[in-house]
Amino acid sequence: DDQKVLIGMARATSDHAFNATIWDVLVDPSYQ
Repeated sequence: DDQKVLIGMARATSDHAFNATIWDVLVDPSYQ
């Protein structure tokens, strides 16, 4: 089965040089 399914996502901000902050990580409950 070659289906592509989105099981999670993350949201982050960065200064494009040194720092990044991850704000949210979401995962489909059936994959947790």
